[in-house]
Amino acid sequence: MPEFSGDRMGYDGVSVSGQLQVFGLAVLLGVGLGLVYEVFRLLRLAFSSQKTVVFVQDVLFSLTALISTFVFVVAVNEGQLRFFLLIGELCGFMVYYFTLGALIFRLSSLIIGTVRKILSFLFSPLKKALDRRASKKKAGKSKKNPKKITLFFKNHLQRTKQV
Repeated sequence: MPEFSGDRMGYDGVSVSGQLQVFGLAVLLGVGLGLVYEVFRLLRLAFSSQKTVVFVQDVLFSLTALISTFVFVVAVNEGQLRFFLLIGELCGFMVYYFTLGALIFRLSSLIIGTVRKILSFLFSPLKKALDRRASKKKAGKSKKNPKKITLFFKNHLQRTKQV
């Protein structure tokens, strides 16, 4: 992929400057993977995620990283996986995550929190009305069957005493 000049030679006859170019591209790939991870992180922030959803997101990110690394190594380095390429990806990811990623996450947290507060404020009258209606239905049911409720608690207390 990179044009290898005639300066000092590194592995397999590839110049050190060529290796540095490939390393720089690996760092850029790591930054790109950081952006992809940021999307998943923001989805988790915006929508409460269950463990299963988080697991699926982690698997999708891992597959994305794996496929991206494979395509990168084949396209840029003739299919030769070198340790310094993985280090470059990791460095790019970490640089993104702890700089721009941290800033984006803080801003997104602020925006998502504000939107949640606005929506909560807008929908609070509806929620209160529904809560009142639900509590009236529950109150009506308990008034109709007070004997059943007391029987339930008596039976439950007797069972717990036996254990």
